[in-house]
Amino acid sequence: SVPVEWVWENGPHMDPRFYSIADLSPTGRIVSIIQAVYTFKTGQAGTTSRWIRSLNTGDIARAMFSKTDFHLPESDDSPLLLIAAGSGIAPFRSFWTSTAKNPMHLFFGCRDQSELPFSCEIAQREKQGRIYPFVAYSRDAEKSMHVEEMMRQESDVIMNLLHNPKLIVYICGQPAMELSVRKAMISMLAEGNNKYPGLGMVRAVEKMVIMKYTNRLLTQVYGNLQNQNDPSIICWNERTAKVVRVLSGLERIGVPRSRKKVILVNRRKRSICRRAHRGSIVKVATDGDNWGESFHSVKKLSA
Repeated sequence: SVPVEWVWENGPHMDPRFYSIADLSPTGRIVSIIQAVYTFKTGQAGTTSRWIRSLNTGDIARAMFSKTDFHLPESDDSPLLLIAAGSGIAPFRSFWTSTAKNPMHLFFGCRDQSELPFSCEIAQREKQGRIYPFVAYSRDAEKSMHVEEMMRQESDVIMNLLHNPKLIVYICGQPAMELSVRKAMISMLAEGNNKYPGLGMVRAVEKMVIMKYTNRLLTQVYGNLQNQNDPSIICWNERTAKVVRVLSGLERIGVPRSRKKVILVNRRKRSICRRAHRGSIVKVATDGDNWGESFHSVKKLSA
């Protein structure tokens, strides 16, 4: 038999699994994440997800923190378009639980109403006028749709937002979802509506590329797309190369381009994130809920 210690020392190392932070408390130094409870067709859950669910309150675990562009803008009058599916909603919870006054439009997709995370929080903040939710249920018996289809259904809302020069778009989830959402926004811009004339496909792609290049389109995706030969990806890469060439040329002739940065409103949160590093010791606490997903709070013990 092979000793377990030998396997630990000589076995292949697993790549780190990243979870979006759903809430960050600067005073109690508590980090919360959201984890979807589901299994693959084989009947087994993911390796890291299964391990996290095996932890008990008070258990010690090691964690690492990575940098992210998902920060609230400095200006409170910048509208936010939040797009996610499944557990991709996690980082947006930290937005609507903050003191930010930005108008937030949430487009979210899940299988059915029982799997809608933070439903009570979302309903409460909708009543307060803090957030405008649009939820797509992919397994709804009456009207099944995905998040990009919900966006097309509410195209007037999306168009008003996309033509706002202060808009910031955040997309979180699987690469295929991000691509579908981006296609939907490009298509709406290209076609136009009663209020805004269509830009055409090329100009619509370039507009989205410029938004991404100027930190007004921020994405957080997990994994890689299998089909890199998708025509929309090829067009996106070509337009990106053109925009970069143009902006670089403007810089060379002395025309400065916008360098407006999206930063955290709460600087204390940012300083805590900077102090966190690989190998941090964390203590696990769990908080159960009835909406079908496990919610974990991780308390940082040392840095």
